This record gives sequence, structure tokens and C-alpha cells, in this order.
Amino acid sequence: PPTMPKDVPTLIRLLVSKVPDDAKPAVSHAVFPSLASHLHGVYFRYIDNTLREPAFMCVLMAKMSSGKSAVNKPIEYILADIKQRDEVSRQREQAWKDSLNTKGANKEKPKRPDDLCIQILVPDMTNAAFVQRLADAKGRFLYTSMDELELLDQLKTSSRGNQVSQLIRLAFDQGLYGQERVGSQSVTARVKVKWNWNASSTIQKGKWYFRNALTDGTLSRLNFCTMEPTKAGEIPVYGTYDETFADELRPYIERLNAATGRVECAEA
Repeated sequence: PPTMPKDVPTLIRLLVSKVPDDAKPAVSHAVFPSLASHLHGVYFRYIDNTLREPAFMCVLMAKMSSGKSAVNKPIEYILADIKQRDEVSRQREQAWKDSLNTKGANKEKPKRPDDLCIQILVPDMTNAAFVQRLADAKGRFLYTSMDELELLDQLKTSSRGNQVSQLIRLAFDQGLYGQERVGSQSVTARVKVKWNWNASSTIQKGKWYFRNALTDGTLSRLNFCTMEPTKAGEIPVYGTYDETFADELRPYIERLNAATGRVECAEA
């Protein structure tokens, strides 16, 4: 891989400051999906002169025992504020579910809160749950982190089999997705797919996973990165993630949360 540039944005320099040199290029790629998940209603002019929202899907492919977990801690700190807000919404949703179970068959059921927003998801979810979370987010990005690329298959997007490559294309293009159901308790919605994610894989597993998606536009929508393992016998040295690191990161996250509208970047 090419060497890490000496001149990088201040935020990237902070986020890679605690990992060994061989992991810095991969971390600098992998942080974008979680950073972009803070943006809401923010647009950038893409290379084809269209306005796009920041959809990022990053796959880290590297040899076994090469230190792929180095990306986890920076992402954890980036998502700390979203995780805290999610926890409040999860508690409110659980309280609503509990209230449903305590009502008798003839009692009026409480309405599901319409201001729930849970952005950080696990990949093991039904199609209905995914559509519901997209609808609840009201235009915000959902986010998923997967230590193994194959966990994408746990997202059950079709009863006829998984259609993950189709969902990846929809996520990049912000295409419409949803389901139509007639049951009164069923989820019926058609929403834009705003879903950023990170996944890791060994090189052989990655090749196998995408073997049927070479010509449908899936790979061109993904960001792939890698890292070279440290030299044999060399122990990688990591810095400490603490309150000082969180305090240095906080102003950048606050600016992302506050951003709105179209952003013009002359350098890009």
C-alpha cells in the first residue's frame, strides 16, 4: 500500500494518533462511515455534478492477525454521543412494549412513540425492523459495525434470500426501499436507504463474499482498505484512549452535528 500522507486533516491526525503506523492508513479510511452518521440534511456536490449525502461503506480486508481491530476504538469514541441518545430511545421503546403486554385484550393499546430514533444497529435484524428504523430516523443515517463481513447476511432483506448487494447499491444512491403490508400491526413504509457501515474480513473470505457482485456496481460503491501486519515478533504499540482524547474529539463531533445544508469544498 502507499505510505500515509504526511499532511492530513487535523481530525484524521487525532483519530490515528493512538494506533501503530501500519494501521494508520486503514483507520483513516474506516472512520468516515461513523463520522458521516452524525450529519443530517448535509449535501455535497459529487463528481457527476449531483448533490449527494455522505454515504460511506468501508470494508477492511487484511491478512489474519494483522491488527484489524485497531479501527474499533476510534469508531467507538466517534459514536459515543449517538450511542447515548440511542439508549434513551431503546428504553422508551421497551417501556411502550411493556405497556402493550399489560393491557387487556379489550383495552385501548398505547400508540408507539413517533419520535424514536435509534441509529446504531446490529446486523441481525428482520426486514421489517430495518425499514422501521429507517422510518424512525427521519432522514438520519443508520450505522452498523461488523467484525466479520459475513454478518451482512444476517440482515434478512428478502424471504427469497438475502439481497445485500442490492441494498449496498441503494445505500450509496440513497434509493427508496421498503415493504407493503396489510396487517394492522405490520410495518408499512417506503423510505430512503441511509445506512453507513464498517466491516472487516480476511482477503480470501472477502473475495469469496463478493464473487457474485463483480459486475453489478456493488464494488465501485464500497471503500476498501487494508493494512500490512507488523513484522514477525514485533509487538504493536497503542496509545491510551481516555477523557483527554474524548475532549479533543468532542468539538469535531459537535460541528458535524450542527452542520446543515450544502457544503462546498473547493479543494475537492
